[in-house]
Amino acid sequence: MKKLVKISYALILGTSLLSGCGKKNVVAEDQIIFDTGYESVVINPIKPNGGKINKPTINDPSVTVYGFYSDPLFQNEFDFNQNISEGLTIYLRALKGDGSESNPYLIESGLSLLTFTSLKSTITGIAKVTKSFAGYSYYSDDYAATTFNGTFLGQGNTIEVLFDENYQSNTGVFYKVGESGVVKDLTIKGNIEGVKASTGALCNFNYGTIDNVETIGTSYHTSNGCNNGVSLMTSFEEDGKTVVNDFGTHGSLATLEKGGAGGICGTNYGTIQNSINKMMVKATIGGGSMAGINYGTIVNCFNRGAIGTTGNYSVNSTQIRDPEFNESYLGGMAGANFGTIHQCVNANQVFTARLPWLFNNAPAGQSDFSNRIRIGGIAGYNFGTYETDHYTGGIITECLNVGRVHGDMQVGGIAGYSNGYISDCFSTAYMGGRSCVGTIVGWQGGTLDGSKIGVVKNCIGFGRVMKGTFPQTIQDADGNTFTGESLTDSSGGGSNVNEYYKTAKYASKCVYHNNSGNENPIDPETGSNTSISTTAIMSEAAYEQVNHLDDSNNNIWNYCSTDVCTAIAPFGTSWQVYLNVIPAWLVKTVTYVVDGASSSFKAVAGVLYVDNNAQKSSDKYTSSLNSNLSVVVPGRGLPSRAIDVPNGHVLKWTTVEGDANALWDGIVRNNITVYPIAVPME
Repeated sequence: MKKLVKISYALILGTSLLSGCGKKNVVAEDQIIFDTGYESVVINPIKPNGGKINKPTINDPSVTVYGFYSDPLFQNEFDFNQNISEGLTIYLRALKGDGSESNPYLIESGLSLLTFTSLKSTITGIAKVTKSFAGYSYYSDDYAATTFNGTFLGQGNTIEVLFDENYQSNTGVFYKVGESGVVKDLTIKGNIEGVKASTGALCNFNYGTIDNVETIGTSYHTSNGCNNGVSLMTSFEEDGKTVVNDFGTHGSLATLEKGGAGGICGTNYGTIQNSINKMMVKATIGGGSMAGINYGTIVNCFNRGAIGTTGNYSVNSTQIRDPEFNESYLGGMAGANFGTIHQCVNANQVFTARLPWLFNNAPAGQSDFSNRIRIGGIAGYNFGTYETDHYTGGIITECLNVGRVHGDMQVGGIAGYSNGYISDCFSTAYMGGRSCVGTIVGWQGGTLDGSKIGVVKNCIGFGRVMKGTFPQTIQDADGNTFTGESLTDSSGGGSNVNEYYKTAKYASKCVYHNNSGNENPIDPETGSNTSISTTAIMSEAAYEQVNHLDDSNNNIWNYCSTDVCTAIAPFGTSWQVYLNVIPAWLVKTVTYVVDGASSSFKAVAGVLYVDNNAQKSSDKYTSSLNSNLSVVVPGRGLPSRAIDVPNGHVLKWTTVEGDANALWDGIVRNNITVYPIAVPME
């Protein structure tokens, strides 16, 4: 991936810089161009004559002009007192509409979006994105002083954030979504590198409601299980210098001084729902697909982007020492969770390298090293808030993790560290770490007779420790040589990980694979092990031993045989776990209609079922099942060749019959009906 270069601050997402495939406009030598940001608002170009020009007027009462600028970032006001002898572009800071229901703000270009998001005030009213467009994101003081408290309707359109060496992308579309703010039905695509703590592709801070938002990395590729998307990296400034290799502590997280990068938003105090991330997220501290740091609610969301470091867990010593690998508090949904995460799915890796040359130096159960710690499939750090008899924060319920999880210390299939409330969660993942690893929680704060240790109950953990292939002899930056151990796979019933728990140290009524971990969980109420061991294909008898009911005695978990439910093996074939027990809310129905005949199968939400990448066979292009979904179950999957596809076309699936603008990305979110369609190759 191309290395990103930081620049100073502002925001622009604009077509005014674009021509054809994202190249800058070339201004004719004999013309002065006025760029309004709206196709329907046209000011005719004029020829420079070596003298002054008059400020143009717009005879459209629906358009408000805030100024004229010599640059598309609105940093320098244009001087109409100067003499002009050559061609140039003058950019209008303009906005169409007044925010009312009958005359909403209209956003159709980077210039109009920049005007809207940096009015240096609280924005209310209704705004609509009328078309998809592309441009560059850029941080400014006006941008940071603007709060959005209206309704922003994406209407299914895409804002693509571009990157080049002249215009960097370093912030989200909005700086702050206020308590009354609503953003919905929008896709953000691109490449962002944050220069401030708390950065998100949609917003830096959210206090409102984000609904049905999708973020996509520009290099996102559905057949690639580990390296989806591009970098969203948080750093911060200290003493005038940009710092990217400082990892902070819990105090820094709480005060938001350092870190916080999210595919959707940097820090969430509001609600994020029905959203999906396909962007890679990196953070010095606090990285997650939905939020770097979550104080609010995240519900019914899905992650398909890699969180943390890309690549395999086999990396050489030079790479391991690189600051790029110094990341902590990473989670599939949130890096640090102080709020609630409910009914969410992580389906990609949460990964940062461990420190093999310090393998033998860590005290048992301790986390003396501030980097590469607290890595979880759902949250890296889950901090519980307890009031009298219930938890009000640090709550994770009914979540599923099928992505591999790897860190240095405090690594968990659901949470790396937790003293909060975790129930009815499922994790089936390869895991890696040298100390404090658990298939559900890696490390819990507190003790049975002291501070609150948190709750882990009614969870299923089928994780296994991966074999480490790090060099056993490594030199540090000063040339000192250290000897460390490689990790031992737990498939034989144990591993050399220091404190590797089959579920968590303290847990009740859970289920674990008989080769997961080397320490049974302790029920904090009984002092004994109330959890049970089973095989990868969980028996009905084992399921019935664990009561998974909600307050109304409805089943939270769904038990079904593998010929009905879908099997998932998303990142490997040596540890396939059949999900014949899954959260009931995750069971969806996919119906596909071919030539008027319909068939259907049960599916699991958040999982990729169809790879829409082109494959050529006999001069025809067809779609194929995702190669990562290698376990074949009767009744599962879509036909690979449902219709004849002409040469130069590819078979894809659409949610609206015959409509190529409604293509399905192959990921199940809800009950869905899809139709085959042949579309030209891109």
